[in-house]
Amino acid sequence: PHNTIPIDESGYKTIDCSSYVSWVCYEYGYKDFKGSQESSDSILSKAREHNWIIKDASEAVAGDILQRSGHVEIYAGNGKAYNCGGPNSIKADISNSNPSRFTYAITVTPPK
Repeated sequence: PHNTIPIDESGYKTIDCSSYVSWVCYEYGYKDFKGSQESSDSILSKAREHNWIIKDASEAVAGDILQRSGHVEIYAGNGKAYNCGGPNSIKADISNSNPSRFTYAITVTPPK
């Protein structure tokens, strides 16, 4: 079996922000993300469970997950992020982002 990520929930061929970040975490080796997407708030809970580094969003570095209630992205640095959440964002490799719009930056550590 493979990780099932819900797609096309709103009639668009797209995935949302939390399903994208869930998929990336699964592909990185966190198999507890298998089977369904996590919400933006449950990604923060998973970060605490895995002892990932949780810091203020102003301290974000490339590769961190930017999180606020209702939205997550993967920060690419220099005000850019990898993001999903609309019919156009999945088509873009990278989009503009501002860490100040987020609460936390989460540094994912390698799985054990």
